[in-house]
Amino acid sequence: MKNNIKKLMLLSLLILVVTLGFTETILSTNLNIDKEALASQLELKENIEIITMQEIEVTGDGISDKVILLGSKVGPGESPFRDNLMVVVEDGENQRYLTATYDNFAGYNPELLTRDFTGDQVDDVMITANSGGSGGIYHHLIATFKDGEAEVIFAEDNNRGIEVTGQFIPDFKARLNFVGLDKEVILDISANKDEYIKQRIYNREGALVTKRLIRPYSYPFSRLEAVDYNNDGQYELRGLQKIVGTCGADKISEVDSIWSYKNQQWTLKAVEL
Repeated sequence: MKNNIKKLMLLSLLILVVTLGFTETILSTNLNIDKEALASQLELKENIEIITMQEIEVTGDGISDKVILLGSKVGPGESPFRDNLMVVVEDGENQRYLTATYDNFAGYNPELLTRDFTGDQVDDVMITANSGGSGGIYHHLIATFKDGEAEVIFAEDNNRGIEVTGQFIPDFKARLNFVGLDKEVILDISANKDEYIKQRIYNREGALVTKRLIRPYSYPFSRLEAVDYNNDGQYELRGLQKIVGTCGADKISEVDSIWSYKNQQWTLKAVEL
């Protein structure tokens, strides 16, 4: 029995040593860049930080590159919010820096993902960051770096997703219109009728009390994930958006959509309420 306990303790210690050694290797690899050259060439601000880094081929020349996510720390403390988010690729062939971002790109707990979204068999770079607002909105960026040219293919405007407008109609229902899709849905919203009566949108019989300017509408993406639906190596985007009634807390439905990048633009492949 004592021998078995000793063996178990030795095995646990060995696993711990291997795990710690592996973690140290990963961390040292992630930080194996010339920070001074990076800051000097890109004229970065003093408060810019390296959030994370991956070593992967993204330029299409077969030579491994370093994909770096940068962001500015805002204020004192340990807040996970980062401003001025930017992707930097150190080209493995010539150590030249390529950058991609858009105005006001910021958020909490930014994450980096590499997948082939364009179908050219070269990985692209996707960044996701939580806006931190009560609506659960996330900001996203996708950029390509093939042939040593940086191009943002998913920017601020793309984050809006599908635009849904609507209006309250009698009997505790909402009419939802999918802008540009020639799609209309009548939605039962009676689950929250007590609140609508309290706000004097409806009376107890379900008739509209007044024609107020409060209308249902859609939020930008609250989730956007990469999924290879066709198993062909090219990843699509699956997005989730919240639809609200009187305010952000009044969630009445969600829009689930699938997007594919074709002919230099994002094409809507499917939508479901």
